[in-house]
Amino acid sequence: MLGVVTELLVTLGGAGVGVVVTLFVAIALHELGHTLVARLVGFRVLEIAIGGGAPIIAFWCGPVLITLGKRFHHGWVAVSYRPSSWFRTRAIAVFLAGPLVFVALAVLLGMLHYSGEVGWPWRGVCLGSFYAAAFLAIGGVLPDRLWSASQSRGDVSHAIAMLRTDASDVAEVVELSRLSLLETELDRLTLTGRLEPAKEMVDQLIASEQWPFPWWHKRSLISLALGDEGQAMSDLKCAETGLNEWWEDQSTDGDAAGSALANSQQLQSLYLRINRAFFLVLTGDASNVSEAEELLATSKVPRNSSESVRCALQRTRALVLLFQGFPRKAQRMLLDVRSCQEPYWLRALTLGYLSHAYRLLGDGRQARRWRRKATFLHPQSSLLYVVDRALTARVPAPTGVAS
Repeated sequence: MLGVVTELLVTLGGAGVGVVVTLFVAIALHELGHTLVARLVGFRVLEIAIGGGAPIIAFWCGPVLITLGKRFHHGWVAVSYRPSSWFRTRAIAVFLAGPLVFVALAVLLGMLHYSGEVGWPWRGVCLGSFYAAAFLAIGGVLPDRLWSASQSRGDVSHAIAMLRTDASDVAEVVELSRLSLLETELDRLTLTGRLEPAKEMVDQLIASEQWPFPWWHKRSLISLALGDEGQAMSDLKCAETGLNEWWEDQSTDGDAAGSALANSQQLQSLYLRINRAFFLVLTGDASNVSEAEELLATSKVPRNSSESVRCALQRTRALVLLFQGFPRKAQRMLLDVRSCQEPYWLRALTLGYLSHAYRLLGDGRQARRWRRKATFLHPQSSLLYVVDRALTARVPAPTGVAS
């Protein structure tokens, strides 16, 4: 009897191990399936993310950004589509590649388990792995919103939507992909510390694109990272003017498209307000910090916005609190923001701010700990260097605490 109980417990334990291992491996293989098929049909892969939540590891593999998140229940691959013959067929193949990996993995593990050729305790591992892969195979055909707060669709839903698109929708998808590719290439230059080539590229985009206001926004951050504070504020003003011009040209009254454009305009305006507050804090004195605080206090997050919008607003409010000498309030706010799902360089900023909060609280050990985390995640953060320089000069640490 004891042997039976022992075998049962070990089998259940093995099944649990199989579930955990399979979840991670299956998600990685799923995203690899999307990636390989995208490359096979001639599309450009921009980003591969394994795991959701806050990124813990990020690095560039050539032109592709690879990130590893804390939660291994999902991932994604960002692809830039190129206009080509059989476009819909190629795009559908990319969408279906991931779910088919789950199905193949479930079939393989099921055959391995029920073949009887696997002995104890690996039989339990195979059983858990089979159920995990089968669950993922079923979940792969369902909308993501059934599993999380996300309103995005599953891969199969995306494939069906692509099948129903008309020529004008395909042209819009291709154009958005072109812009995403340009943005990724610019981000790669900026985030790896090659600021001068990034500035040259963004200047070309401003001169050539029909609506240059997003590129003015990027240019303002590059100018700030280069230490040209006056130019950064001037670039941000150009972005705000460009956004208003775009809004006047695109707005329509009373229809669904007009409502979507209004929400987009509110979101873009909010990001520009957040950046203006960020610039004011870093480039001015106490009066500028007060102006930034006022600006953020009157900023409201639009309905149905992503979590990253709220996090950006909270992170900048925390930075204002640091400059005002309220590190405890800033620390509480930043500890809440650090778990947000957002780009790795923004999370590195959050961790860097946390380091300064602990520095100002007199906790040198925690300050060094969060600084190491920020540096590990983004060792070439030009913006964090600007923040470090401003905070260290204007808000000194308590006596005896290393800056």
